Amino acid sequence: DRFHTIDLNDRSENVVLRDILYVLQGIDGKNIRYDDRTAKFIINHAESVHRNTQILILKICRLGKFYLQISRFLHDSKQKTYGLVQQSLCEGIWVEVRSYFKLLAVIANQLDSNKDTPSITLHRLYVWTLDPAKKMKWLAHLVSGIRSYEEELDNSYNNAAATINVLKHLDKYKLHGDPFVRTLFKSLIVQCYKPVMNQIQRWAFSGTLLDPFDHFFVTCDETQPLSNLWYKMYELRIDRVPPEIPVDLAKLIFEIGRSINFLRHCCGDFDWTEINSNETMQCQAMNIESLPTLTKILNSTSNFVNKRLIRSIFDKHKLMDHLTMVKRYLLLD
Repeated sequence: DRFHTIDLNDRSENVVLRDILYVLQGIDGKNIRYDDRTAKFIINHAESVHRNTQILILKICRLGKFYLQISRFLHDSKQKTYGLVQQSLCEGIWVEVRSYFKLLAVIANQLDSNKDTPSITLHRLYVWTLDPAKKMKWLAHLVSGIRSYEEELDNSYNNAAATINVLKHLDKYKLHGDPFVRTLFKSLIVQCYKPVMNQIQRWAFSGTLLDPFDHFFVTCDETQPLSNLWYKMYELRIDRVPPEIPVDLAKLIFEIGRSINFLRHCCGDFDWTEINSNETMQCQAMNIESLPTLTKILNSTSNFVNKRLIRSIFDKHKLMDHLTMVKRYLLLD
């Protein structure tokens, strides 16, 4: 199993290539194995391999190290009760991993096409893995940061805090100088904000709060009576507002949903949502990149809801008449 020559011949290079194929899947090969102490793949009996060849092999094997970090994170995520944002992140990473598996399938096919003299060489494999290695390196960097934060939380793990942490980690790469990195994380950001956008849509257009993992920035205290609906039942948690959502917009979203619930539960107004169905349909196809358009729609919705609320209070429930009667009573008129 040792490399018997300083410069690899065709046969020994074929052995190395097959070892590397295992390494790229995070599995130890015959001549290359993962060292837990250094957290790197190392070559057994490295003294028998030419220095330049060692460097080339280890450069390729870094991709296996990155994949191992990512796969361990994805495996551990199945054992945890992750919120919707973390689940969306894992799904986004899986999309990238599946494209990585396609590369491994191509490499395996090239090795199997001619077992004695395959059409692929170490140098060619190195070139093939440059872009995937760059992508996997940044994904490994991301999951490493998230894992470190979770380890700091330890037993005090909180879905809301963990959700904001994930979104803040992604936000760091939004303005990265490398277009390759920006494009990679742009797709992950869009994926992770899907649950947030869905919750905003439900709250702002129907007043529905569906938050099983308790990480949305609007919370509801169901123990409060309807008489406290406006002041105490609903709360805006500024600490839970995602980085991409301006605080002023979060306040607008909160007020729209609260007003809808006041109309529904305190004013008995249930029919207005049908009038607003056009805005709801427009928002269903939006993602976080459509935030400027969503803001315009939310401003329009806010004006509509406020007018409806004022009309209900003053016309239907005749607030001014009630105030006049109170005034007359107090003045003994």
